[in-house]
Amino acid sequence: MAIETDGIDFAAMEYTPPAVSSADDLVAIHEKALKEGAASLEQADESTFGQPWTLRTGDQVHGINPKSEIIRMAYNQIVHHRAQLGVYLRLLDVPIPGSYGPSADEPAFS
Repeated sequence: MAIETDGIDFAAMEYTPPAVSSADDLVAIHEKALKEGAASLEQADESTFGQPWTLRTGDQVHGINPKSEIIRMAYNQIVHHRAQLGVYLRLLDVPIPGSYGPSADEPAFS
């Protein structure tokens, strides 16, 4: 969205969350968004990343940042929520799954 738009206006947008009735639905939604995001990044001209992107609610502007900063903030949100999930899994004594290789909770970790 940051690459293909100049911003978002919460007052003017119409958003209906996708229906999710199973873990498979959620994974499919994530995979589709990942594929579309990767395609946008690959096709974007480098000059796009310096263009301003505005977050607003009607006349109230919450922020104007370069598109590159919006992409970085979105990535940081994903990392943040992944870390939160790890905390919840720890509290429930659920082994942490590997992300980019085995985790220390996996027997094969050395």
